[in-house]
Amino acid sequence: MKNAVSLELKNLDPTAKIHRTDYFNHTFAPDFVMSWPDQIDRHVYLRFTYDLGSVADDVSLIDRRNALIFGLTRPEDDRAGLDSIAVAASAHDAMFTDADALENLIDRKKTSATVNMLNNALAQGGKGILLGEQANDLARTIENEFSGAEQIEIAPTSNAVLAIRANLDTPQAWRMNRVLQAVWEGSSGALEAFPGERDLSGKLNSDALQYLVSYMETEDLGFWRRVGRTLRISQIETLKKDGEARNVDRLISANLDVIRARAYAVFQDPLGVEKSTTADHQNFRWSVRNEQLRLSGPRFYATIGETKSELRHESAEGRPGITVPTFVERSSETKLNEVTIRSDRDVVIARNEDGALDKNRLLGLSSQLGPGAEILEATVQSGTGRVTADFRTYTGTGQTRSNVLLADLVLSSLPLLQDFSEEDKASLRDFLTYTVHDEAQRSLPGFEDDSYPNDE
Repeated sequence: MKNAVSLELKNLDPTAKIHRTDYFNHTFAPDFVMSWPDQIDRHVYLRFTYDLGSVADDVSLIDRRNALIFGLTRPEDDRAGLDSIAVAASAHDAMFTDADALENLIDRKKTSATVNMLNNALAQGGKGILLGEQANDLARTIENEFSGAEQIEIAPTSNAVLAIRANLDTPQAWRMNRVLQAVWEGSSGALEAFPGERDLSGKLNSDALQYLVSYMETEDLGFWRRVGRTLRISQIETLKKDGEARNVDRLISANLDVIRARAYAVFQDPLGVEKSTTADHQNFRWSVRNEQLRLSGPRFYATIGETKSELRHESAEGRPGITVPTFVERSSETKLNEVTIRSDRDVVIARNEDGALDKNRLLGLSSQLGPGAEILEATVQSGTGRVTADFRTYTGTGQTRSNVLLADLVLSSLPLLQDFSEEDKASLRDFLTYTVHDEAQRSLPGFEDDSYPNDE
């Protein structure tokens, strides 16, 4: 019996660790202890439910708040007994549930990211009575009302706030409410119109972001887009390493049209330890390492920051540039604005004030400067601003007056700094392609009408 219950709890929330004790149906000692990476734990007590009055007494006697009482038998239709349990559960932030309710939640989460998040919240901090079909009713309410928040509809969003408050303890209710607010604001809803408790610290703070990345299990990029419309790299960098790596990748990939970056530094990785092992076999992936956003790919990784000063990079001392023919070959699909060439002690800056720099002109300069000519740095045009690729430090930097998107920063200059095969170049383009989901973004500083390669 305990094996079956353990499996049910694990299916409800796979992020939980289930510790089985040596007790069974004991008055004070739990049958299981559920725990999570952020050190939250919850005691689970198994109870036969022939006498609901006795169950209510047990809830009152348990010397611990936040207990989960699991009914081993289908509760009797005893309104007075259920009312007694409801009062005791409310006083102790406890939840009384049964196998039918958990099965309903487990079935619904297979097709709903919102219910998956609800299940985690209920497992950690559900309260009150949740039996049988009540679980379906609650899941349906939360699903519908989160959809209402996406449409900026006050009535259904208010219902979601009430349902969250009624069925979750304070920490979990705050987290769910915070995510609901993020969905509301992510759909361009005004903060002052949000019909729940408002968090004024930011549209998606670190705690809510960590919660989503750690506990959500969904490949639905639409979900990650809705909660990440104001995402900044400084927020991403706060994620703990126990966060779900695939979710970091999804969160960033879904919001490439809004995440801005100033600079990145490239490091060689000949052993390939940073190469992506994601299920879709992409050659690139996003992750957070040592409190820095990282892009990993074939034979390299890059650390990315909101400012250049926060990045560690390879020393420029004594490092050569690359040959002009190699540069011209790598830049075949690049719109060049300016190139710095060195030969012995001479440094030549080539630019075209009226448009893209002619690559044949670079080859001509190279032949004039001699066989030792090399490229030190190049400034290129991206869809949202100019980017400088420095071959001495292996860095890419958005120019001071630019407001460059992360995707444009990397895609415009990384193929210059790194020797990619044609297949890898194509994979990088696919990986960094984004679609502008908010037409108002087109009027923001940084978007250029005549050069927008990633708009589909």
